[in-house]
Amino acid sequence: MHFTPNIPTLLLRLWLQISPRRRGQFALLLVLMVSASFAEILSIGAVLPFLAVLTAPERIFQLPAAQPLIQAAGITSASQLLLPLTITFGVAALLSGAMRLLLLWASTRLSFATGADLSISIYRRTLYQPYAVHVARNSSEVINGISTKANSVIYSIIVPLLTLISSTIMLIAIHAAHQSNVKWFCFLGSSCIYPRECPQPIKEEYILTGPLEATNEPYAIAKIAGIELCNTYNKEPGTRFVNVMPTNLYGANDNYDLANSHVLPALIRKVHEAKLRGDSNFVVWGSGKVKREFLYVDDMADACVFLMEKGIETGMYNIGSGVDVTINELAETVMQVVGFKGTIIFDTSKPDGTPRKLLDVSRLASLGWKARTTLKEGIKLAYQDFSRNHLIVNI
Repeated sequence: MHFTPNIPTLLLRLWLQISPRRRGQFALLLVLMVSASFAEILSIGAVLPFLAVLTAPERIFQLPAAQPLIQAAGITSASQLLLPLTITFGVAALLSGAMRLLLLWASTRLSFATGADLSISIYRRTLYQPYAVHVARNSSEVINGISTKANSVIYSIIVPLLTLISSTIMLIAIHAAHQSNVKWFCFLGSSCIYPRECPQPIKEEYILTGPLEATNEPYAIAKIAGIELCNTYNKEPGTRFVNVMPTNLYGANDNYDLANSHVLPALIRKVHEAKLRGDSNFVVWGSGKVKREFLYVDDMADACVFLMEKGIETGMYNIGSGVDVTINELAETVMQVVGFKGTIIFDTSKPDGTPRKLLDVSRLASLGWKARTTLKEGIKLAYQDFSRNHLIVNI
């Protein structure tokens, strides 16, 4: 009888295979996850109070709790508060962003470093097999098998596990907000919380009506847990924890790493580099026929502020453009923006994924909000950001 270990057993066996150095790095990464999560919560939570200070600084100036700091800074009037508070808020926002970027870099580096360690370990064990085994298999088959096993561990275990841990920490932040008597809270979910095979366009009530996409399951489960926690707290009088589910986001400071980026930033980089090399074409995974929806990141932020200012008490809201395009149309739009005159080659040996993924945004639209940035305008802005800040050229 074949015995299949359960997930905790597999994780324990993987942990025992990791070197003490990597274990220490994982512990430091956990500390960084907690710090970055709370720094992000504090920086986002400070936006509305900061705006209130800008409009009415005399309120802060008159607070008894603020008097020791005001006196220590030598401030004598309410107007003098604006500059130091603006600098403080700006530095806090920059530090929060820097911590998130550091967390992304550290998670990616540690995941692949652990995968490299496992590859070396597997390769050594392979070399010590009997001579007959080596004769029966060619070297490319052996190396490919090792790479496949290592990549499976990285993308199927390590990366999802780190994502799950990072997302779960947000539950602690939600609880801390509730314990601190926060009454208005905006929890950012994701469209991946919806079932894999969902009617289109996707309505908010479709959550938990079917199995999730396997590749996104750890992340989706953590987000769903956050939604349910917010819904639980909303049962208390006066608590307004709003859940928002954005579609595929893109814009400034996106991830353009071809190994783990999303489709739009990956296309921007691919087309840009193809143009620099003078290529006549570039490759896009899949058939190009599947449809996806995209939303510029500034529109996402605007929708969140809109909901908070509207005074929405409870509920869940999809945030999207309400329009989807095929990957072929998306690639052609990127080509127009970048100025690449070549052709697209679709690699149909690669998977397409879900045929269509479009959010129903009618609930949010009924309140009066609509995305302002068209897809082409947003891609132009994203490409400007890429050209100025993220050029990584392989020619």
